[in-house]
This record gives sequence, structure tokens and C-alpha cells, in this order.
Amino acid sequence: MEVSAADEITDPILSVQITKFKCGGIAIGICISHRIIDACSFGTFISAWAKASLGDKSTEPLLRPNFDSPLYFPAENYDFGTIRSCKDTSTVTKRILFDRKAIETLRDKVSHLYKNSDRPPSRVLMVSSFLAEALLRSDHAKHVQMKARAWTLNAWLPLIGNNVKKAVSDCAKILSNGEDGHMILIDSFVGAIEKLNESGINGLRFTDWSKFKFYEADFGFGKPIWTSVANIPIRNLVMLMNTKENDGIEAWVHLDEKDISYFEQDVEIKKLIS
Repeated sequence: MEVSAADEITDPILSVQITKFKCGGIAIGICISHRIIDACSFGTFISAWAKASLGDKSTEPLLRPNFDSPLYFPAENYDFGTIRSCKDTSTVTKRILFDRKAIETLRDKVSHLYKNSDRPPSRVLMVSSFLAEALLRSDHAKHVQMKARAWTLNAWLPLIGNNVKKAVSDCAKILSNGEDGHMILIDSFVGAIEKLNESGINGLRFTDWSKFKFYEADFGFGKPIWTSVANIPIRNLVMLMNTKENDGIEAWVHLDEKDISYFEQDVEIKKLIS
């Protein structure tokens, strides 16, 4: 069954494919509509499904859906305009493994920044900073006429943290104005996306799936030896997932096929994958 990457309304809400291999292994492929579920809900669904398959009788109850949110958050007549497809068939995916040793190397590079802090940078923050730096360098390599800026991992770490904190704080203040605040945020968000699309700027998207316990999902034949995501046709998207050992990060980098060679030839990336 072919499911549209644009999440069309005619697509099935849930598709599951079971593949059995001659060696005895089993792969479970799952595709679920983003219209009814997000990544966090998807993780909860997988966990509850696995428990139900095992007939789990533990004291922890299975989570059951409750669709009464409209009672507490009545729908508003917001006009979001026409939703355009995000499908990009020229996108290719590169998987990069940051094992425990690689994580420790990154942590050593920035240890001086957090010498007096009781909150060292997380694996996700360090990997995101490292990849943002590498992607910026590869973009400079593609546009050789641009003046290179000396961005380093040291600069990216506080930049990411500070920007997120400020954005959350600003949004909270705006939302406190009620319905007008919601419309201000929506208009600002749509306007920012339109400017980004028109300017030709290569924006980067990072999404963290490392906290979802996919490796704990046992459907009756043992816990998975590997979990992964399918190729997502959205360029400049980085998805971060946990490793089976729970001490590393798998980064799934989605780039335009014309850009992937520049990224692979980056000095730091070559060190990591060699």
C-alpha cells in the first residue's frame, strides 16, 4: 500500500506492515496519520499496543483515548489558509550514529563552558549543535562566494538554549492576552514561514525522538534490536533517536540530493563516519 507523504485526507489513519525474514526475524512497519497523532502520542500508542499484546496485568493501567478536549478547548474559527504539500521527492536521508565514545568526545570539547554548572549539556543538545555547525559549513562550501563565519560548537550550545528559552517566554506573554494573543502568534508564525520561503534561506529543523521508549516495546517475541524512521521527504530536517544501549544518538539527516555530497565531505562528519 502506498501512503502519501503529504498526509492526504484519503490516506488510511493507520497502516501496519509485518515482514517476516528467512532468518526468523520480524520487522514491523507503522504509518499513522499526523492529523490524529503527534510523535509523543505515537510513542504512547506503541507502548500501550505492546502491553496489550502481552496481556500485561501490571498495576499501571493501559492508556485509553479520551476525546473530550473540545469541552474544555472549544474550536475557534481560525483561517489557516491553504495547506501546501511539503513533499520533496529530491530529498535523501543520511543516518549518522553518535555512539557513547562520540558523545564523550563532544562533551570533552565543551566541558570548559560548563565547568561550574550542575547541568551539563544533554546528548541531544550536543549532537544538534554539532550537526548545525556541520550543515552550516557544508552550505558555505556550496556557496563559495559567501564569507565564512567562524561558528564553532562552543558558540552553538548557548545559542540554541538561549533562543528556545526566550521564545517560550515570549509566547507565554503573548498567549496571556487570550484570543488576540493566539491570533498574533498564528499571524507571526505564518508570516515568518512565508519570509523564509521567499528569501531562499536554508532553514534547519530539528526534532527529538530520543525520549520515546520504542526499544521497550515487546510484542511477544522480544524487544527490538533496532528502530528507525522512514525517509521523510522534507529537506533540512534532522531527526534524533535513541540507541538500543541508551547511551548514544542516531541522527537521521534529510537533505536535498544536491547537498548531501557537501555534507558527507565535511571534515568533522568524515571523522565521525570513517
